[in-house]
Amino acid sequence: MARRARLAALVALASAVATGGRARADGAFPNSQNVMTPASLPHAILLGTNFGLVMSADDGHTWTWSCEQPLNAFATLYQVGAAPAHRLYAVSPLGAISSDDIGCSWSAASDVPAGAALDVFADPGDANRAFAIVTEPTDGGVLYHVKLSTNGGKTFDTVLYTAAAGDHVTGVEAARSAPQTIYLTLTSGTYTPKVAQTTDGGAHWAVHDLTASLAAKTYSISLIAVDIANPQKLFLRVGSAAGEALAVSSDGGASASSPLPLAGGALTAFTRLESGSLIAAGVEGTANVVYRSIDGGTSFQKLPPGPPVRGLSARGTTLYAATDTMSDTAAIETSPDEGMTWKPLMAYSDIQAIQGCVMSACQDDCFNRADMQQWADTICSATPPAGGVDAAAGTTGGGSGGSGGGSTGGSSGAGATSGGGCHCAAAGTGTPWPTLALLGLGWAARRRNRRPR
Repeated sequence: MARRARLAALVALASAVATGGRARADGAFPNSQNVMTPASLPHAILLGTNFGLVMSADDGHTWTWSCEQPLNAFATLYQVGAAPAHRLYAVSPLGAISSDDIGCSWSAASDVPAGAALDVFADPGDANRAFAIVTEPTDGGVLYHVKLSTNGGKTFDTVLYTAAAGDHVTGVEAARSAPQTIYLTLTSGTYTPKVAQTTDGGAHWAVHDLTASLAAKTYSISLIAVDIANPQKLFLRVGSAAGEALAVSSDGGASASSPLPLAGGALTAFTRLESGSLIAAGVEGTANVVYRSIDGGTSFQKLPPGPPVRGLSARGTTLYAATDTMSDTAAIETSPDEGMTWKPLMAYSDIQAIQGCVMSACQDDCFNRADMQQWADTICSATPPAGGVDAAAGTTGGGSGGSGGGSTGGSSGAGATSGGGCHCAAAGTGTPWPTLALLGLGWAARRRNRRPR
């Protein structure tokens, strides 16, 4: 019943968003979700936030912003798909959404109902292939399906897996080095964590019960990543009464070990550096922690205290962290030495302009945020930097900013990104902060009719 109520609430929210017309603030305290540094866009950095997308096309020297539009309002799990499309994917209350123009406009998969999408995974080697976890209400509760799209997210019309009644699918990912090998994470009942594996693209599945491999009373399991080179090696996020842990399976999910337990804490991010080092971040008690493994995840060593990390990505020797701006003045911090030291790269006040293609759609929200001192109101009418994300998207600045309802169609555990970690987002990202939601409503109303000055 609780699950049904949640779905009903999402559908109601989706209807409210869909009828809103213009982009608007969602009332949440501004915060980062995940950072993306796709290898095929070597100078681009994208930051998913709870107020839209922040982007740089020049290694972080200049930054532009694309606000939440009707389809990506309250969106989470932003990720960049494979070249040459570089399609953006996300999950929103209106379904599984995608953008072919770097956030200028969004479309929703036509066969995924509002409130039904729980996770989307963009295949790292195929620009048109993506997977979605989709729920279906039934008389007895909720049924979980894993569906495949071969047209860039326009539709998810191939069912690869339907979970048994009572099973909840929590993650999906295909192996980069063996695309026909796909993994799911599932829970059955209260304390039964499982991994399902197919090596033939979904024709046959083997389901493994990991109860005996993990801590007693493990109540949650989700998929962080499949190893970039070894399709039998998985990184998992698991939760028990002792706290969350990073677990590793080297046999396709048949068994697992937990080399990184976070006593009484939570795992928030994970990524892999070009060197092969693995970086995991989270919270132990009230302390922010960063760990590194140099042996493929067999063991992890605690690093010096770092920023409050919500998502990780890597490019070359540089580590990028999306940070919790409730306790950090920066929104992105970087490390040149595998997490030993950190320095700020970007704060929201460093944003210089609205992305040109959504200028008119985003100005009201921009001025609202300027009133809240998130940034200077000069950015709300500024000309976007030449050669920025608009040029990368093949768009022209100054457009009206699509509502996302056009035909340009195209996961979860600890937060990391398509730049070198998992596709999933940190727990709780995108959820409005309750005490600030009322403030958001107030300042949105106050500036509703404001025009550029």
